[in-house]
Amino acid sequence: ADSYQRVRGRDEFLEAASAGQVEHLKILISSGVGISAKGDDGSTALHCAARTGQLSVIDYLLGSNADIEAKNDSGRTPLHEAVRGGHKKVVRHLLNIGVE
Repeated sequence: ADSYQRVRGRDEFLEAASAGQVEHLKILISSGVGISAKGDDGSTALHCAARTGQLSVIDYLLGSNADIEAKNDSGRTPLHEAVRGGHKKVVRHLLNIGVE
């Protein structure tokens, strides 16, 4: 049950990031879900937020020391995911804070 709970928490964390639910993320982190938790494709919450254009989540995660240069199993960073998703505001924001 322990590993099941961990996977469930991780999946919930990634879904909350995709959906822009900053408060939900805070609760999950305080309950022990790691900021760098990865989904089955190697994506972090930052990848998920960038993929769906969730700027407030991205800011929160970066403020919590999430790794902006993390690569998923396809070799893509959160910036790549924002570009692929067509989220110009997110791309601009990431470039403005110095992401390459």
